Amino acid sequence: MSPFNGVPTHQQQVALALIPKFAAALSIFGSGYITYDITLRRNKRNELTSGVRTPRSTYHRLMVGMSICDIMMSGGIFMSTWPMPRDVPNVAWNVGCTQTCTVQGFFEQFGVSTVMYSASLSIHYLISIRSGRFKSQTKMRKIEPYLHAVPLLFGLITAVTSLALKLFNYGLWDCWIAASPIGCEESWRNNGSTTCVRGNNASLYQWLFDLIPKWTSILIVTINMVLVYIHVRKQELLSLHWSERSSGLRSNANAVTVSQRSSLSTSEDGRNQSASTRRRSISFSKQIASQSYLYVGALWITWLPVIILRGVQLSSGVTYYWLLVWVALSIPMHGWWNLLVYLRPRFMQKRREQARKRIEDEAQSEREGLIEERSRATRAVRAAGRYASDFGSVAIQTLQQGDIIEVPPIQQPEDRHQNDADVELTNRAPEVACNKHVSFSAETLTSNCIDNNSRFMEINESFAENLDERLQQNNVNAILGYSSREESCNSG
Repeated sequence: MSPFNGVPTHQQQVALALIPKFAAALSIFGSGYITYDITLRRNKRNELTSGVRTPRSTYHRLMVGMSICDIMMSGGIFMSTWPMPRDVPNVAWNVGCTQTCTVQGFFEQFGVSTVMYSASLSIHYLISIRSGRFKSQTKMRKIEPYLHAVPLLFGLITAVTSLALKLFNYGLWDCWIAASPIGCEESWRNNGSTTCVRGNNASLYQWLFDLIPKWTSILIVTINMVLVYIHVRKQELLSLHWSERSSGLRSNANAVTVSQRSSLSTSEDGRNQSASTRRRSISFSKQIASQSYLYVGALWITWLPVIILRGVQLSSGVTYYWLLVWVALSIPMHGWWNLLVYLRPRFMQKRREQARKRIEDEAQSEREGLIEERSRATRAVRAAGRYASDFGSVAIQTLQQGDIIEVPPIQQPEDRHQNDADVELTNRAPEVACNKHVSFSAETLTSNCIDNNSRFMEINESFAENLDERLQQNNVNAILGYSSREESCNSG
C-alpha cells in the first residue's frame, strides 16, 4: 500500500471523521456502565440482598478512576473533526474554532491517565496474588492513594502545561498536541528558529507528555503480568508436588502398624487441611491472574496500532492511510474492551450456577428412579415371600390328610407397572412350585419353606444394599461431576 501524502481524498476525510465516532461511542458506553455498576447499581444490589452497603474494594475504585478518565478521552475523540477550525483544509465536517479545538485537545491529553491507571491496576493484581487475599488489603490501604494520585496528577499537569504552551492544534482527524500549521519547522530541529504559529516543538512534547508515559505504563503492566504468571505457575507446581506426596503416603498406609495409625491419621488430617487451604489460594490466584491477563490484552489491542504507526514514521518517515484508520478505530475502544473483561466474572458465575443446577437435577432424577426401583423390587420380594408362606401352610395341612399337593399358579403383585427386575424376583419362588403334582413329607416341606423364606429375606436385603450403594455412588458422581465442570468453567 502506498504511503499517505497528507492530502486525503474526500472519501478518506469522511472515513477519518466517522470511524472515531462509532468507536468512541462504544468506549463511552463501556466505561459509563462500569462507573454506574460500581457506584450505584452495586450498592442497590447489596442493599436488596443483604440490607447493608458493602464498601467498594481497591479494584473497584481503580476501575472507576480509569473509566472516568477514559470517558473524558473518548468524549474528546468522539467529536473528531467537529471542533477543528472552519478554515482548516482537507478535513470533513470541521465547524469549530481554535478554542473548541483546544478544549478537545485538553480532554484527549488528560486521557493519558487511562493508560497509567492500567499500570496501577496491574500493581494491585500483583500484590493481591503474591500477598494473598487478606494481607494484600493491608498493603493496598497504604499504597492505593499513590495508585490514584500518579495518573490523575500527571494527566492534569501535562494537560494544563500543554494548554499554557498552546500545544493543542488540529491534525488529520482531531485536535491534540501538534504544530500549526502542519509541516512547519520546529525550533529544536531548526537551530532555534521556527516557522510555527502555534505549538512550537510539539513533536518533542508528544514524546514527553504522551508517548513515553504510555509506553512506560504498558511496559510496567507487561512486566507485572509476567511476574503474576511466574508466581501462579510456582503455586501450581508446588500443589502438584504435595498432591503426589500425599498420594504416596496413602499408598504406604497399609504398611504402618496399628500403634502408628493414630499419629499418622492426625498428621494426615493436618496435611489435608493445609492442602485444602493451598487449593483455595491457588484457585483465588488463578481467577485474579486470568482477569489481569485479559486487561493486559485489552491494553495491547488498544495501543499496539499507535506503537506500529510511530515505529513506521520514525523508521521510514512516511504515514500509511490504513494505519491512520487503524489508530482512529483502536484508541477509542479501550473502554469497550474493559467492559467485556469487567463482565466476564459475572458471566462465568452464571455458567457455574447453570452447570450446578443441571447436575443437581440429573442427580435428583436418578435418585428418584433408584428409589422407585427399590420400592418395586421390595414389593415383588414380599409378594413372593407371602406366596411361599401361604403355600407352605396349605402343603402341611394337605400332607397331614395324605392328599397330593397341587401347586397353584404364582400370583403377581397388584402393581402392574413392573419392570424386568420385578418379574425376575417374583419368579424366584420356592423350588417346590416348579412341579405340578409333588408328594412331600411334612418334615421335608416345612424345612423347604423355612429355607425359601430365609432365601427371600437374603435376596431382599442384598438387593436393598445394592440399591443403597447405587444411590451413594450417584451422589458421589454428582459431586465429582460438578467439581470437574466448575474447574473447567474457572479455567475457561
